[in-house]
Amino acid sequence: MIKKQHFITLFFLFLSLLICGQEVSEIELEINQLFKKVYESGRDTEQAISYGKEILQLSEKHNLPEFKIRAYLLLGSVNSRNRKFEESIGYYYKAKSLAKSTNNDEWFFKANQNIANLHLRTSYLDSALYYFNRSVVYSEKIQNNFQIATSRMGLANTYFRLNELDSALVNFKKSNAKIEGITDPRFKNQSGRLFGNNYIRIGEICFLKEDYDCAIKNAELSLAIAEKYNIPHIYKTSYSLLGRTYSKLGNTDKAEEYFDLQLNLDVQKINPKDIIVTEPRNSKIISERNYELDKSIKKTVDKKKFYQSGLFISLLIVVVLFIGLLYYINQKRAIEKEFLVIQEELDTLKAQKEPAAKEQNFIKLKSNAVINVAEILYVKSDGHYVEYYLSNKERPEIDRNTLIDVTKELPSDTFVRMHRSYIVNIYKIKIINSTKLMLDNGVWLNLSRTYKQQLKDLLQKQVNY
Repeated sequence: MIKKQHFITLFFLFLSLLICGQEVSEIELEINQLFKKVYESGRDTEQAISYGKEILQLSEKHNLPEFKIRAYLLLGSVNSRNRKFEESIGYYYKAKSLAKSTNNDEWFFKANQNIANLHLRTSYLDSALYYFNRSVVYSEKIQNNFQIATSRMGLANTYFRLNELDSALVNFKKSNAKIEGITDPRFKNQSGRLFGNNYIRIGEICFLKEDYDCAIKNAELSLAIAEKYNIPHIYKTSYSLLGRTYSKLGNTDKAEEYFDLQLNLDVQKINPKDIIVTEPRNSKIISERNYELDKSIKKTVDKKKFYQSGLFISLLIVVVLFIGLLYYINQKRAIEKEFLVIQEELDTLKAQKEPAAKEQNFIKLKSNAVINVAEILYVKSDGHYVEYYLSNKERPEIDRNTLIDVTKELPSDTFVRMHRSYIVNIYKIKIINSTKLMLDNGVWLNLSRTYKQQLKDLLQKQVNY
């Protein structure tokens, strides 16, 4: 039976694991709050870097690889915004390496996409092409339409920069096809921006190919997106494309109309780079990010997915340890029971047949010494020699021989190999357990697992004989 001490040990182990699980939950909550502060900090990159490094330290200290990956990506993004591209790419590669080593496909994809975007931004177009292609593969693997769409768009933009217009057009259209499959309302505004940018690029390709009807059609589609989602920079690029297209068609009135609309936007000093942090677009981005973070925070606090909670892991560990303890105890009891039976057989054998085993039977050694077999306690191998330990002598008789030959010379119903170095007289064994046996003279000998069965078989055979 399991002793009381075992239950006490398990209880304290469970309690300590529960405390550890609670501590991790609190750390996750703290990190998510820091991420929320980052997204609310807007253009304050110094503050964002400070928060990012704090997140990195916490995730390293508490061994939280996913948060560590996110911290690397955050620091890479902020450094990219500050045009510190070498530092940025370093963080992105760290994120990628960690995501790969932890088999995290989602974050591995995001790291690849960030690397691709940075290569595109810094005009390393061949590298960008390679990483965007990989991003497409990984995004399709995790079956996320939004991420497939952004990867396709990045790939298309790279082809566009390389002047491979047909490949660019194919990927812009594939990107739009995936955007149409996005149903999650959280990505509504981001999907609109993707649509608008893609239509503009498709229109530009049509313009370069002198397909002006196609250019006008896509520019008007992008204008509709700009109106629907209130995206000023798409207004500007759409007006520019329409003005240039109508100019090519010789419709100067229309061309001037759209150029004037573009000029009015310039007069209002609407800079596409500023749109990221101005209302209403910035508030929507923050709202979307905070929605995700609030959801993550709530999940951390509520632990809706019990199998991901610290409590579940603690319980699982306790159950595994408990099962392991039960198995160990049962195995130990089985072995003890087995050797209790062997001990009983040994006692029975000695009581019934030991007198017969004491009959005079002498053997002559190569050293010319003569010994009575019945007096042999055990024989020990020592290199090229063997030592005969006798019950009537303190010192052993030494002879040049091997245990294999000695085994052949001694009676097989009395002597058995019980270790690679020992042969024992079964009638001289007093106590036996799972690893050792004690002889009548108090000497303990190791019992080898390899030869244990031979000893058991001989005892059973002699008892039943």
